Amino acid sequence: MSKTANEAQLQNWYNFCHYHANADWYGTWIGCQKTITPDWIVSAAIATSWKPIEQLIEDYLTLHLPNNVSISYPESIESGQEFLFVVDWLASPTVLHRGICHYDASGFTRFTLEVFSNGE
Repeated sequence: MSKTANEAQLQNWYNFCHYHANADWYGTWIGCQKTITPDWIVSAAIATSWKPIEQLIEDYLTLHLPNNVSISYPESIESGQEFLFVVDWLASPTVLHRGICHYDASGFTRFTLEVFSNGE
């Protein structure tokens, strides 16, 4: 894919996210997500709703680090077990980025980027 095509795809995603992120002005975190697979297939952007990182998966550990970064991960991983690794970054008081790495028995399966806005 050419640089121009990549730039156009990113601009389209930004426009989609910007529209959906600003659609609710009542304090609810809303946003969009895109997923990429190991063979570089990128999904279409879709609307998504926010859940606190601590509520994404039961029995995961969550660390809240300086500079508005939080990570969530399993306490232990058994061979062949599916799991996620989640990173939240509060980029500004109204914008949250979430990255989710998905793994299964074969290894890395996909990465999902979510961008949320609380519209306040």
